[in-house]
Amino acid sequence: MQTQDRRRRTYRFTLVLMALLFSSARPCPAVADIGPKPTMSFTWDLSEWGASPEIGQVNLYDCGDDATCTYPQLVEEMAAQRMTCDESGCFAMLYSSGGYWQLELDVDGTTLLSAPFEKTGYDSDFDVIIYPNTILLVPILSSSPAADNEPLPTPASSRYHVLLESLAFALAATLVIELIIALIFLVRKQHPRRILAWTVLGNIITVPIVWLVIPTLNAPIAVSFAMQFLTAFLLESLLYRLLGGKTLNWRGSFAISWWTNLASELLGLTFLLVFGFMT
Repeated sequence: MQTQDRRRRTYRFTLVLMALLFSSARPCPAVADIGPKPTMSFTWDLSEWGASPEIGQVNLYDCGDDATCTYPQLVEEMAAQRMTCDESGCFAMLYSSGGYWQLELDVDGTTLLSAPFEKTGYDSDFDVIIYPNTILLVPILSSSPAADNEPLPTPASSRYHVLLESLAFALAATLVIELIIALIFLVRKQHPRRILAWTVLGNIITVPIVWLVIPTLNAPIAVSFAMQFLTAFLLESLLYRLLGGKTLNWRGSFAISWWTNLASELLGLTFLLVFGFMT
């Protein structure tokens, strides 16, 4: 009876801790460092030029909630946060999904800085009209008639490059966290270490689903968070049970999946909160 009460209190504590972490996070940022990130894409419009100019350095600045961008902060590469560019434009994966921003371009040796612009969607796309002395950003609305008939003019090579790099980072980070927790669980329960192979297999299956499938549903951020966690938890529980044989019953399968996925989500949220307070 005491063991059941202790286990019940542990589960209740972890649920409360998850709720507190999630409720204290800003409403717009990404859910966790190992989950999908807000994005912005910029497509160059060179219609004002006779011959295509040479576009050099491209910088993106985060202004937070300051519409005047008095103290812009350069967006630097940090883990999953990055921006890549090609001849058609740039694609950025970010830790922040709202607020005001500025874009800076080096065009034929001249530095051009955009007026502050607002990012209103989780994934935002812009046409960047480049003039000889300024740049103008025009949002591409997904609900516009043109968006239903042709793909968004997003720099495709940059988008896939960043997504694949970030997916690889998410898989590596998740595996490191979950393998440590799984190993602790297996040692405590005196289960064979070969079960760690199922942890690896489970993440190879679930991380792409969390990254590439769930974000396409465009659900509210709280719903997306719940769907990401439950998808990974349930699929990995099923995998542990199917491959566990006599070693892991349903109770053990649910337990190891719960603790490994909870750890990865909580550490991801902690990283996000710390990063948010620092910026």
